[in-house]
Amino acid sequence: MKVVLLAPCLFLFINIKAFSSSFNDGIKTFFEENKGQVMNQNRESRPDVLFTGESEGMTFQITNQGISYQLSRIDQWSNATTKKGNSKQKSEGLSILVPDFFSIYRVDVKWINPSPDFRVELGEPIPGYNNYYNVPKGCKPALNVKQYKSVTLKDIWEGVDL
Repeated sequence: MKVVLLAPCLFLFINIKAFSSSFNDGIKTFFEENKGQVMNQNRESRPDVLFTGESEGMTFQITNQGISYQLSRIDQWSNATTKKGNSKQKSEGLSILVPDFFSIYRVDVKWINPSPDFRVELGEPIPGYNNYYNVPKGCKPALNVKQYKSVTLKDIWEGVDL
């Protein structure tokens, strides 16, 4: 599998949800709090990330110093055959499409001199929560991770909310 990396310092924050009790049905944008489940490409904890989220097929991370936007695109698909049944059964496998080549683009926005004392105001919570058990080494599982329809960073600069 080939990966095209066009943004420096690219990190993937792909988390496998070992257990999830909410699925964001019908919600186009959400903000998920970071309780230790967010990690970099080396599986190291990212405590600077306050929230992660998705909007219209784009993922983002809000940190205490800015925002990172990540867009992914599957450039090429290939057929894969799965085995059907156990090895004693003689049956044809099922052909499915799997990503063969994809591109990832990331844009980092770093705020200039944000207030170190800005506050986070949580919007309406989305019912349910997620539990993450695949956290970085040395971290406890991230349990009861809530998602919100919106968050506001109050006084990111004097008199400016984001």
